[in-house]
Amino acid sequence: MSTPSSTVEVLAPPAAADDSAARWRMLALVSFGYFAVLIGMTGIAPAFPFIARELEVDYQRIALLATAFLAGLAAGHIPSGMLATRVGMKRVLVMGVLVQALANAASAFVTSYAELLALRFVVGLGASAFASVAVAAISAWFEKREITLALGIATASNSTGTAVGLYMWTFLVEGAGWRVALAASGIVGTVVAVAMVFAFRTPAHLTKLRGTSVTTHALRQTLGNRQLWIYGVAFIGVYGAYMSAVHLISGYATSTGKFSATAAGLMAAFIGLAGIPGSIVGGWVADRTDRCRRLMIGPMVAIGLLVVSVPFVAAQALWLVSIGIGFLMQFTAAVWSSVPHRFARIPHEHAGTGMGLLLTIAAVGGFLIPAAFGHLVETAGYVAGWAFAGAMAVVLGLVGLFGADVVDGQKGGQ
Repeated sequence: MSTPSSTVEVLAPPAAADDSAARWRMLALVSFGYFAVLIGMTGIAPAFPFIARELEVDYQRIALLATAFLAGLAAGHIPSGMLATRVGMKRVLVMGVLVQALANAASAFVTSYAELLALRFVVGLGASAFASVAVAAISAWFEKREITLALGIATASNSTGTAVGLYMWTFLVEGAGWRVALAASGIVGTVVAVAMVFAFRTPAHLTKLRGTSVTTHALRQTLGNRQLWIYGVAFIGVYGAYMSAVHLISGYATSTGKFSATAAGLMAAFIGLAGIPGSIVGGWVADRTDRCRRLMIGPMVAIGLLVVSVPFVAAQALWLVSIGIGFLMQFTAAVWSSVPHRFARIPHEHAGTGMGLLLTIAAVGGFLIPAAFGHLVETAGYVAGWAFAGAMAVVLGLVGLFGADVVDGQKGGQ
């Protein structure tokens, strides 16, 4: 006669078996989501000169298109995390990809700059919903091992989408027009959203990820977590400097006569391409060390110095600067995205809100620094713009020295 314990073993296999069978497939789906979202974000950059001519706007207003996206990104992060807690992780992941895809597609039909600016804000809202919850989804599937490597692989998809948007979309813009290029971004996102509807799921043993109550106590614990605030502030400058480089370095290279439009687009794409090995290396190293804090702060400072150097280096050296910015940014981003789980110890069902807080804080830099960069370029020149962006990355990156250097198994500070 079977004992009760043996019956339980037959009827309820360990959750780890479920995790092991599906976690890499779920990672692939989330990574494709990152790829689509980043194309939606960066695929407009090669179109900026064409948009400026057709809609008759100056450089500062073009820079505001990047700022509008980042404003939407900042506005949606925390509400998206809370919504994922309430209605379930999968629904918000799908919603995020689909909203940004439809807004990109609608951008192909605008008749004014104001319409395009508003739609870039909506693209940012959709991207924020996906980004807030994607890290939590990966953390849930990889909570027992290889979590930072998995986050690094997802970040590599970010970099791949960045490279494709900055380079391949250049050919779409030049061959078919900027409106077709934006519509194509929407098509890619829609395909990924449909795939996630049918194939994505959360770990069976984490039932709260399919929806649970949002309590005041849990929100206080999450939104007041000291580690989230420290590392969020530390990321402000480097994120803003990186976004300035991604969106505007090709324009700088062409307007100063250092590169043709095609060569400048390829150079900008190398920021994304270099991030692919950078994120994987960062995740792999972070999984094997108990000193993760230095893997964030060191690259942040180095990125700031590289950004400052942009107007001072020879044309050919800009290739190396772009590669360095891309590699180091995604190296540190892979480690930084593990902060809610490894440093702050946020429960899985609230990890989306925790990541949303991190991203919201960081998005301050993504919103303000490119806007200030565009203003400085108009009023004082490129040297002032690049110096400001790089200095912000260095100074704010050092705030991370006040954060805890915790590892898995230790309790993060509140």
